[in-house]
Amino acid sequence: MTYMEQFPTAESYVLHQITRNRGSQNCISKADLIRMAEENHILVSDLWSKSEIAAFLMDAIGVEKLANACSHMGVSSYSFQQKFGITGNDVKQLEKRGLLKITGNERFLSHGEAHYASLYSVMQYYTLTPEQVQEWKMEV
Repeated sequence: MTYMEQFPTAESYVLHQITRNRGSQNCISKADLIRMAEENHILVSDLWSKSEIAAFLMDAIGVEKLANACSHMGVSSYSFQQKFGITGNDVKQLEKRGLLKITGNERFLSHGEAHYASLYSVMQYYTLTPEQVQEWKMEV
C-alpha cells in the first residue's frame, strides 16, 4: 500500500494534513481555522479540537476551499508518479505546461542541506484519471 492509498478521498487526506503535528510547517493553525470560520459566517467554538473545526469547515465550505487556505498543502511528485505510472520528469513537464497546479512546497533535508520540493494540487490528484494524465503526457 502506498502512502496516498491510506487516504481514499481528498477529504481524508486534507483532514490528515491539517491535524498532523509538523511543528513550524503545520499547514494551518487552529486560530486560522477559527478565523476562516468567522470570515465565512460559520459558528464554531474554540473549545472544539482542531480536527473537529476542520471537519466542520470542510462540510460547510468544501474541501477545495479549505485545502487552498493551507500552506504546505499538496501531493508530492512521487505520489503522482506512483498513481499515474509516470516519471518525475513527466511531472515536471506537466507542471511547466501548466497542466499540474503547484500549491506549495515542502522542505526536506538531504545530506544535511535543506531542499524544497513542489507540492501539487490535492484536487487534481483525486480527480484526474490515468487516461487523462496519459493524454497530457502524449501532448508534451
